[in-house]
Amino acid sequence: MKRFPAILLLLVLAFHQTELHQILKLPILVEHYYEHREWDKDITLFEFLKAHYLHDKIDADYQRDMQLPFKSDHCMLAASPLVVPEGISFRNPVPETVDFTFPKIERNLKPSGFLEDIFRPPKTA
Repeated sequence: MKRFPAILLLLVLAFHQTELHQILKLPILVEHYYEHREWDKDITLFEFLKAHYLHDKIDADYQRDMQLPFKSDHCMLAASPLVVPEGISFRNPVPETVDFTFPKIERNLKPSGFLEDIFRPPKTA
């Protein structure tokens, strides 16, 4: 019984917070493609999509073109390029000379028996 409200809430959030609601406009895309097929019998689907999504030009059916999925001005995909303001640099300055000094390693190190005492069984006195 709790499954239906959860699915409904998930769908409402998905359609509201993402551009998933643009998929509901797919029938308009198909209708508009068939309108173009009436005007030009030789147009392919690829040419239709190329003309409507890659080449933004204002023509006689511009208002109809703006009803297509992912074509509106408030669409997040159309308005989401990353713009970096001028004057901001993301590079860290690197010093010209870097002086690394490594600590000296003593070769005569003897292992300490301190940690070995932990793992030995107890001795009886």
